Amino acid sequence: MRKKNYISTVGMSDAEWLALRQYSIGASEVAAAMEACKYKSRFMLWEEKALGVKRDFNESALHRMDMGNRLEDVICKLASDRLGLPVFEDNKIRIHPEHEFMTCNLDRRIYDPTRGPGALEAKSTSKYVVDSWEPGQDMELSWFLQIQDQLAITGWKWGYVAILIDGRDFRLIPVQRDEKVIKNITLACVRFWSLVRNGTPPQERDLDIPYMRPNPGISVIASSETEARVIEIAKLNSKIKSLEAEKEALKKKIQLFMNDQNKGDHLYSASGELIATWKLGKKNRSFRLC
Repeated sequence: MRKKNYISTVGMSDAEWLALRQYSIGASEVAAAMEACKYKSRFMLWEEKALGVKRDFNESALHRMDMGNRLEDVICKLASDRLGLPVFEDNKIRIHPEHEFMTCNLDRRIYDPTRGPGALEAKSTSKYVVDSWEPGQDMELSWFLQIQDQLAITGWKWGYVAILIDGRDFRLIPVQRDEKVIKNITLACVRFWSLVRNGTPPQERDLDIPYMRPNPGISVIASSETEARVIEIAKLNSKIKSLEAEKEALKKKIQLFMNDQNKGDHLYSASGELIATWKLGKKNRSFRLC
């Protein structure tokens, strides 16, 4: 008999629900597992799952979360009216059919007689946050990963992210299942959960992954390790500046030699190999080593 792929949340207390979260990666945590979250690092998520670390939220964060919960019904009703489709509370912790450590809670499920079931994710945010998005970006990356994870777990093909901005501007963004994204999400979650099971902290990832974006206006205090890195960069910058000056001095000596030798623009080695050029451009002469 197939194992049930959900846990009912009917009658479940908030404390019970929070306790269960430690034993899986929720859809809203996928971005952190992929180091794509503005507010929580991969290591912080690992601490919570592997070590049971509890995070204390400040009053402002608690207020935002409370308002988000209160606005959820309003946003979902707006989405239902806009779509002309019924939406239903799901009341489940859904479990991935292959990876039981991947779970999700749907804000609502949508029923379309043509397309079948779809996921609805409700978000409330501010114009300040929206103005920080890249040109063409229609939602936070973490939200996109969240709903793709929901589609991965449910097996559904489509969904919507409903966004209420400053209580006035309502946007409904359609999302289609993306197998490539889902594959990357699943691989990242499998790798992350193996670290949790083994008690192995995640290694720092390369900083050129395009998920990382600064949060405008937010100040942070450097750790001693991070401060040491800043100092090391300053030292390297000083060395680079010194080397650049040395390089420029050598280049001028070569250019002076070429100028003295009939104003040549090609420099050859004694063996006849082209080793530098100094050509006349539109505005100045460009020097290049070959």
